Amino acid sequence: MNQVNSVDCEAIPRPLKKSDAKDLLKTLAAKQKLSLGANPNDLNRHVIGNKLNNCEASASQKALVINFEGTGSFSPRTTHLMKSFSDCVGDGDLGKNFHYHAMQAVKSTYASDEKWSALSAGPLNQLASAASTKHLNWVSFASEETEILGDPGSISSYTPAGSTIFPRGVVLALSCLKQYRESAKQKGLTPKVIVQSHSSGARSAVKFLEVLKSYSPPQSVDLMLTIDPVKEAHLAVDEVLAQIAGNANRAVYNSLPFVDDVEIKPPNVWTRRQPTTLYKPSNTTRAVNVYQNVDTEGLKSSIKFGIHGSPIHNADYNLFIKDGLGGDAHGEITRHEKTKELIEKEYRRLGLIP
Repeated sequence: MNQVNSVDCEAIPRPLKKSDAKDLLKTLAAKQKLSLGANPNDLNRHVIGNKLNNCEASASQKALVINFEGTGSFSPRTTHLMKSFSDCVGDGDLGKNFHYHAMQAVKSTYASDEKWSALSAGPLNQLASAASTKHLNWVSFASEETEILGDPGSISSYTPAGSTIFPRGVVLALSCLKQYRESAKQKGLTPKVIVQSHSSGARSAVKFLEVLKSYSPPQSVDLMLTIDPVKEAHLAVDEVLAQIAGNANRAVYNSLPFVDDVEIKPPNVWTRRQPTTLYKPSNTTRAVNVYQNVDTEGLKSSIKFGIHGSPIHNADYNLFIKDGLGGDAHGEITRHEKTKELIEKEYRRLGLIP
């Protein structure tokens, strides 16, 4: 397993020992690093994702899964490593810890930090454990403001940047789908297309689908699957900062003698219907969504606030989860049993898992 450029998946014994699985992750991570060329740590995450995403259709694949990650959780190196590993040996008997060990392999290989990826820790980890991922082409893109809010600690200085953000993740995803469908047509293939998102990635997913409607002829997708969707990050942060300012005023009021105290509520990105921003586009055959309203940790930044997901307007199914989640519910929901059941049901509906 120490030969970086040649990994014979068929020769790897099953079941894998945990130590062998971790060694294979390190080998594949080293191979990935070589593929990125000289000085891979100097590349920004958009460039890395563009290099690692495979936008070519293959006869062995039944679907293209386009993922829009939430704010601060776009991790193309970990996502690509997990897909390479699972195509080779499934989850390698690492089970629910597959994503964790992949992230650790990336950290040690690149000697740098790595973001937690909601869609890799959730759906990709789940599918690798439950079924083969070889028949799925899995590509990952940033939600629109990942680079601005890639460091959640910078949230206090974020607001002025909101109007200057260019939706590069959406543009790269459109280019990838164009390349994929052209190659599929050349090969006589008709794969399914799934658009999957977490958090603010849902808004990117909607914008992506609206652009497809403007094509001639218009293009459609088979499934939009959203997990705990919220509005664009800069609008969500504006909502939180306004509440913080209001709480400061209430605290001053409560310090006055001889007046009744007013309640100071913790700030949140609140659950609400948003029919003009979070909705099922008409070129989506089916839209399903799962969301919660108990999160208190949000981006785990120096400014504490909760992130509550919202329903998708006109979705075929909105699933609200109220039990079995804690303070980190915005991330935990990706691995909740009801979320996993929904994902399994929808992928099976499309004939993608047995």
